[in-house]
Amino acid sequence: MKTKYGMRALGLLLVVALAGAIFVPGVSAYQADSYGFDTDEPSPLDTRPTANYVKNKLSSMGYSPSDRHYDERAIDGYNELEDTDVFFFSGHSSPGRLQFGENAGGRLTFIFADGTLLPRISEMSQSQLSNLKLAVYLGCYSATTDHNLGNLVEETSDKGADCVIGFEQTVNSIAADYWAREFFDALDDGQNIGNAFDIAWWAEYLEYGDDGGLSHKTIEGDDNQVIDLY
Repeated sequence: MKTKYGMRALGLLLVVALAGAIFVPGVSAYQADSYGFDTDEPSPLDTRPTANYVKNKLSSMGYSPSDRHYDERAIDGYNELEDTDVFFFSGHSSPGRLQFGENAGGRLTFIFADGTLLPRISEMSQSQLSNLKLAVYLGCYSATTDHNLGNLVEETSDKGADCVIGFEQTVNSIAADYWAREFFDALDDGQNIGNAFDIAWWAEYLEYGDDGGLSHKTIEGDDNQVIDLY
């Protein structure tokens, strides 16, 4: 049998519990994905530290980055691409394809722009990437068209992405790492995408005296966006 004091205590506990539930910080509705790789093919490259830096910056900007994006398979990246708000890739690439980690058989996997192989962006519906505010494909020839595989930047933009950045020539990995950190620092400071690109480019150029191929870029879409949620 509950006494009046027991009922009061129970009521107080419920109030405290509800108050605690109200003030528990929620997970951001805005998602972000940052991909880095440690590979020897076709040449040694480790972009995981940069991808982790970008992941932390995206968190600082108010996004909820995934925790499992190192050496992932292409199908995982492809599935995330259609569900995320910001997508950052740093690794080996070539015209029409992004190189991801190995499958169970030990073979490298790829996201393709077009062609006959899967997964390919051209298979998506016309507005499937409409939630994607920004995609950055930081790799060699990621903005160059292949006769069979298409163009990654163009296909991503055609499927609804607001802004896509890719590169038209070879990109030096040291320059790329430096640029990426400066770029996301600038985004975190509230700069729009276009200004952030230029700020990061100048910072990298002043640091190394060479732009490492970064000036040969394509920016498709709205680079006046400010993607910092805070």
